[in-house]
Amino acid sequence: MTDLEPTAGAPQVSPPSSKRKGPRALNALISTNESPSVSQVYERELKGILMADAEVLKRVVAHLPPEEQLAYMRVMEKPFVVVRAAGSLGVDMAVVGVISFLVEEKTSVEDVYHFSKPRIIEQAEHLKSVCSMAGVTPVYAYRLKRQRARDPWRLFTIEMDAEKLDGYQRLFYSRLPKLEYTRSNNYVMRWESGWPLHKFIDWVASLHRSGSGSGG
Repeated sequence: MTDLEPTAGAPQVSPPSSKRKGPRALNALISTNESPSVSQVYERELKGILMADAEVLKRVVAHLPPEEQLAYMRVMEKPFVVVRAAGSLGVDMAVVGVISFLVEEKTSVEDVYHFSKPRIIEQAEHLKSVCSMAGVTPVYAYRLKRQRARDPWRLFTIEMDAEKLDGYQRLFYSRLPKLEYTRSNNYVMRWESGWPLHKFIDWVASLHRSGSGSGG
């Protein structure tokens, strides 16, 4: 929040200059005259983080521990390109260097998210099928509401045939926690089991710094 100071020792983020209007301009293109839903608010938050929108990052990290703040800020070294994927999946495509994935955002006040509705189950299977055919990693980004003291975002993937993935796609997939199953054989995400978003960002930044993610 703007009336709260960041944690002592945390990186200071300068307000975005006129040269860094890309993410905000892109968000404006997809906005409507209606007030955004809660889901849309968090979708834009995730997009703003990945695209290194300084205002979004400043707001998200304000209450986090210094080590998590620093990891988040590493996204500014090489921001993602995030665009809405075509079709009816309702997901975004995120790309940076050799890492690319389709991501769908889920939010809840509960720390367990159940894929119990037929439409949600069908969408998950469709996402898995599309990504398997394309050799792209499917990702679920789970945002826990009312979580302020810790990174609220956790990443997961759907278990699939890893042989369909090559190179860094397979490496990325292997690091992601997989969706679990309930007794009724439905997917479930347990927030505590996910990969924290700040750790993912730190991992990607380390790939690029080492030259592993340059593709050359």
